[in-house]
Amino acid sequence: NHTGMGDTIAAAVAQAAHADGWLVLPADMPLVPPAVILAVAAGLQSAAIAAPVFQGKRGHPVGFSRACLNDLLALSGDEGARSLFQKFELTKINVDQLPQADGCLIDIDTLQDIENLQKSGIFA
Repeated sequence: NHTGMGDTIAAAVAQAAHADGWLVLPADMPLVPPAVILAVAAGLQSAAIAAPVFQGKRGHPVGFSRACLNDLLALSGDEGARSLFQKFELTKINVDQLPQADGCLIDIDTLQDIENLQKSGIFA
């Protein structure tokens, strides 16, 4: 019985428990460019947790190394993986110079969000 983001992350990690790390990218963030995803994945080579930072703001995806496995598997409820930030250091990956990196901050929750992005020219 899955009840929230924590349960979802734990179930996904359990299905890929053999992996060296995991990237958590909310489905409402379709504009995250591949370059940002690759930068976060590369950051996990030397960090327990890595996340992109664009113009000083933390974005997505958040990457978790193998050191986080047991904590990820133990997640439940709506909290998600934020609790791991207390146990493991978060390494911030500056993505300001990557193409379309602002997409790591843009979530789309409503039709109004889509309309606003279309008006700004970001989302055609």
